[in-house]
Amino acid sequence: MSTPENTITDRTVLVTGANRGIGRALVDEALRRGAGAVVNVLSVAALASLSVTPAYSISKAAAFSLTQSLRALLASRGVRVQAVLAGPVDTEMSRALDVPKAAPASVAQAIFDGVAGGAEEIFPDPLSASLASSWSAGAVKALERANATLLGASR
Repeated sequence: MSTPENTITDRTVLVTGANRGIGRALVDEALRRGAGAVVNVLSVAALASLSVTPAYSISKAAAFSLTQSLRALLASRGVRVQAVLAGPVDTEMSRALDVPKAAPASVAQAIFDGVAGGAEEIFPDPLSASLASSWSAGAVKALERANATLLGASR
């Protein structure tokens, strides 16, 4: 169930690559759900210019994973960072692949449903959803938990 802190109504939403594909669908869905503003960042490298945290901290922390690093670094500022682990999506990049693909709009809806539900990792399509339970019990998640503790202690 969505709680007030998990809604995007009147909040600023950051989307990378919002010009087409999944990014464009995310912008459309954010606006449909009442986002106050949508910021389009063209690349992850451009995050350093947003003054969310010093660029050095981002690059240093990115040595083990940008999403997990940002999550740990920004939690104390009230900024939530979700990882989206999608399977094949029907975009320009994958159009030639002869495999079942999810529609960008359905992926965007599932992503915002995951945000509203408070999920740290979001598996927004049938293929990726089948991997969700093994992900949360896997080595990457264990490494994230360990490094979050280290990042908290280094402040």
